[in-house]
Amino acid sequence: LLENERKGHGQYSLVPEQDFLKEVTTSEKVVCHFFHGDFQRCKIIDKHLGIICRKYKEAKFIKVDAEQAPFFVTKLKIKVLPTIVLFQKGVAIDRIVGFDELGGKDDFKQITLERRLADKGTITLKRDDDDSDEEESSDRRSKGALYSGSKYQRKTHNNDSDDD
Repeated sequence: LLENERKGHGQYSLVPEQDFLKEVTTSEKVVCHFFHGDFQRCKIIDKHLGIICRKYKEAKFIKVDAEQAPFFVTKLKIKVLPTIVLFQKGVAIDRIVGFDELGGKDDFKQITLERRLADKGTITLKRDDDDSDEEESSDRRSKGALYSGSKYQRKTHNNDSDDD
């Protein structure tokens, strides 16, 4: 763990293009956020990764300004920002493109991103007291959504529709 901290684990660092390869190959697990400084959704990802990096020190968390790294943006075929690329032993093994997998909305819960990062073993999910409360309440909500997508559900939520 101490060696990981020397490699920059536990912090979320901005990496210039010329250091990118060294950063993704010197740690076994790397979470890399390709971002644009003006994009609100990139700022949301930044906020979450800035917290997650301190909780999961087994992975290195870095960010790369897509405008300043045209070679790797092209090489990794990044078309949408934000894109998070997950590396293991220097190889890109997975990616999270935009917010679709995170619920498609700006106010997604941090645990949603943590679970997604844990999917391929980039991090090992830790359960905090905060997470379990959040998890239980979201489980209750999802179980109650028996009629979600049904005609009845849409009518109750869309009072201003012309269907009436």
